[in-house]
Amino acid sequence: RNNETTFINEKGESIITAYYDKATDFSEGFALVSVGGNTFGGYDDSKANVFFINTKGKPAFPNIEKGIKNKILFDSKSRFVNGRVLV
Repeated sequence: RNNETTFINEKGESIITAYYDKATDFSEGFALVSVGGNTFGGYDDSKANVFFINTKGKPAFPNIEKGIKNKILFDSKSRFVNGRVLV
């Protein structure tokens, strides 16, 4: 509803509620989310801010993402395996 996303734990308790245009499942403690991509014409990846969050709902890798000169765009992502993910 209105891009409100709620992540729940295994007990069914709400642990993170935020507004994301897109969100993936958590894998090894991280989820990929995007904000700012919704437009009146649909979803525009070039306008989206895409980043990983941790289980507290905070950006997971802010120093790495600041160092990337281009926006992160993704068609799909794999699950984290041994601390690595394909985006």
